[in-house]
Amino acid sequence: DVSDPQAVRQLFDAIEARFGGIDVVVNSAGVLQLAPLADTDDALFERVIGINLRGAFNVLRESARRVRDGGRLITLSTSVVGIRLENYSVYAASKAAVETMGAILSKELRGRNITVNAVAPGPTATDLFLDGKSPELIERLAKMNP
Repeated sequence: DVSDPQAVRQLFDAIEARFGGIDVVVNSAGVLQLAPLADTDDALFERVIGINLRGAFNVLRESARRVRDGGRLITLSTSVVGIRLENYSVYAASKAAVETMGAILSKELRGRNITVNAVAPGPTATDLFLDGKSPELIERLAKMNP
């Protein structure tokens, strides 16, 4: 559970114990629930922010402390940040914050030769993407420029 800082610390402990150090971290944990902003309840907001943003924070913070010099940190964002589709407000906000956090962390790690990058893929036919979308919306998204 990336939203639990203790669980993330324990994960890093286990990886270091098993492999002797950490050179690359890919943070891909994320959830997507669509709703108009006006209809977004606190539970939906807390779930999306808790996993997407707090989870990325926990993983990036622990990575900054433990990844060896010359390492690589990669976190996933979304193309929705740039195209601003309706009903994606909380999800897009969480991923925009992840992008910003990573960009700032890359400056904070200056001198250690660690790169920090956010990858923002377009629509990908996964359960996360397909769940809850009408065939019409999926077709509309598939026709958009990447």
